[in-house]
Amino acid sequence: MLFLLISFSTALVAKQHTHPTLLLEQEAKIYTALGYDQAQRLEASGVAYADNRYYVVFDNLEGVARLCVDLTLACQPSLSDQTPVEGFEGITQHAGHFYTLVEAAQYQAQLQAKLRTYDANQVLMQEAWLPYAFATLNKGFEGISMVQRNGRLFLLALCEGNGCRAGKKSKKGRGFIQVFEYNAGAWLSVATLTLPKMLKFKDYSGLDLVQGRLAVVSQSSAKLWVGRLKKSQWEIKGEGRVYAFPQTKKGKILYCNVEGVAWLGPDRVVTVTDKRKKSQKKRCRAKDQSIQLFRLPE
Repeated sequence: MLFLLISFSTALVAKQHTHPTLLLEQEAKIYTALGYDQAQRLEASGVAYADNRYYVVFDNLEGVARLCVDLTLACQPSLSDQTPVEGFEGITQHAGHFYTLVEAAQYQAQLQAKLRTYDANQVLMQEAWLPYAFATLNKGFEGISMVQRNGRLFLLALCEGNGCRAGKKSKKGRGFIQVFEYNAGAWLSVATLTLPKMLKFKDYSGLDLVQGRLAVVSQSSAKLWVGRLKKSQWEIKGEGRVYAFPQTKKGKILYCNVEGVAWLGPDRVVTVTDKRKKSQKKRCRAKDQSIQLFRLPE
């Protein structure tokens, strides 16, 4: 009897921690969506949806890819620059302007993220630093999104590590989004948005905010969190909901490198994936350097 009770209790706990699975609608390797004949190194790190196109940035390139909404070649997809440099970690769009994020770089004896502003033709208009100091170059901001409130423009920047820290100091359940306001040509730090404590993601790799709907993805945890932002405060309503990316038949992680997310509608998102790391399982190669369209299950 004791064994049965323990088994039932274990099964109940497992069921409580099972998250609904995102429904895959379409996906493609990014080099295929660009019309390239052979695979190229395209380490996708962020995605934005605007003007019926997907705009993708990469952490190994300077350029921005423009992909067709149906992932075909009908709209003449393009990649603006293939210069192999340390690229971007995020992209967002607002009022006809595009913004790209450089994760962290040296600035006045500190490591800070840099924001670039482009016009609709992807011509650089401005570069600005985000006044938040990081301890390491590779653990800075991983995603950005814009929101306008009472005529004022704000930038939401997602910290990669829990508590905006790296290594052992990054303890699960401390997801932070730093909030900046645009004022007189510069970005000023105005608030810290705290994600629900129940969100035990190992890291945070992308976000998007549309009409109060907030989406956050984790690369290491291979999950998507969806919540709502309060209209007049920098706070989250309730705990939101967690979704899992599709797994293998044996329940293994398949989408190992999700690095960006953007809303397509109230129940649809687009995501992009980075290149598989040498330390990761070979199965991760199947979904790396790709773009995916998912629907949220009811």
